[in-house]
Amino acid sequence: MFRLCAPEVRLRGKYLDLVHQSQKATWRRAMKEVCLSLKCCHFVMKPNFITR
Repeated sequence: MFRLCAPEVRLRGKYLDLVHQSQKATWRRAMKEVCLSLKCCHFVMKPNFITR
């Protein structure tokens, strides 16, 4: 029983690790995009505030 289960558990662990890593990467990418868009908005909005 245990011999049959062990490889499956190991594979599942690897799969979860890969999923976790990919989630981290996508989260970082998303944060970068958000920061960039906020910076763009900030630069675009600043002159408007100055002119008003």
